[in-house]
Amino acid sequence: MIPHAPTSLAVSNIHATQVRLQFIPGFSGHTFISLWIVEAQKNYVDANNSWVQIYSVSDPDAVSITVSSLQPYTAYRLRLIAQNIAGQSPPSQPTVWFDTLQDLPSAPPTGVMVRPFNETALLVRWAVCQFELVTMISCSVVIATFCLTLLCKMSLV
Repeated sequence: MIPHAPTSLAVSNIHATQVRLQFIPGFSGHTFISLWIVEAQKNYVDANNSWVQIYSVSDPDAVSITVSSLQPYTAYRLRLIAQNIAGQSPPSQPTVWFDTLQDLPSAPPTGVMVRPFNETALLVRWAVCQFELVTMISCSVVIATFCLTLLCKMSLV
């Protein structure tokens, strides 16, 4: 018999690239669960589209899974499938949407320029870029004013 879908999915310990997925296993089908398959939709725009397998683990007695290899600062919802020797369960109900945390930049800033702003401050300008698979996704220019006093400004251009 194929297993029943896991229930009561909950996400905790949210980090930049991993989360803990807790659940209650369904009926096992009178055999052990050989694989837990995690599927995801991301960034709200996938809400009406297909689910993508992002993680799997073999742990027959699991009631929680640490899902890794997520993208930082990204909205996700997850669902879980149990697999035994007879086949796969239907997917669980999805979790609520959650956002992974921001992460440290993967590369140093580029195009750093410094010039005087006034007699007590410097204007520092640099590009902050995000790269994925050697393809530039987005790039924004940050302008920060570094002051000799504690009053400083930062803006995105």
